[in-house]
Amino acid sequence: MLTTLTAVELDFAWQELGLERAPYPLKLRSHGVTMEERSALRLRVLEGLRQRRLARERGPRWELDPVLEDQLGLLARHSLAVELIQYTDAPVLAVAVSRGESAVLAVQTEDESVHLREVRDTGLAEAIVSALPPGQSGRQAPVSAPLAGLQRASGPEKLDPFGDGVDQLVAAGMSRSEAYTLDYLSRHRHQGGQFSVSLAERYTTHMERDPTVVSWFDSEDGRYLLVSEGGRLSISAADNQRIAHRVQELISAARTG
Repeated sequence: MLTTLTAVELDFAWQELGLERAPYPLKLRSHGVTMEERSALRLRVLEGLRQRRLARERGPRWELDPVLEDQLGLLARHSLAVELIQYTDAPVLAVAVSRGESAVLAVQTEDESVHLREVRDTGLAEAIVSALPPGQSGRQAPVSAPLAGLQRASGPEKLDPFGDGVDQLVAAGMSRSEAYTLDYLSRHRHQGGQFSVSLAERYTTHMERDPTVVSWFDSEDGRYLLVSEGGRLSISAADNQRIAHRVQELISAARTG
């Protein structure tokens, strides 16, 4: 079952449950400038949720639908999170979280509405990748280069190789054919995003993000996977199924690491 909350509904549902900050990378914006404005907004929002059977009035108190309460509570307090920032024509922020056998996917669209869906705790990778737009695997050969070489070629502050000339990429440790491939991909890249994984530190609710990031991008001829790991940056053609497989590897490594 999919539940959608507008930005203002998310604000007041979150407040009603007394939850702390929203999980990265979701945005939780406060609505209403004064206490009077927020009080009036709260009543309108809760009444709207009641009409959708997502809340009910209990005397002076309001109760949220138990499923919605559990989903929001899990977003606030979880042991594992898979995060997505997506740079597309319609930007998307998403996070799939789990604690024990409970798991939920939250996808936030450009208008800051959030779409919530229960998912399998063993299917976080598949769930988060479902937020990607449709796409087919690219046709270019794989590209790989040492990160240290790329940093020397493009400067210590620039880890993204896109935009460097062929000669600089060759100097960074790529073969000339790989450099031409990367140059082609950089000139035709038009959207993308990145996944990361965070785990709760033992006995705390503080989340520690794994340093490995899995990225994807679309070029003229299809979709590609970009991974920086083990001192190397690798790019290879990938469809959403392969991206989900790589994200699952990232989750497994974070859990066992």
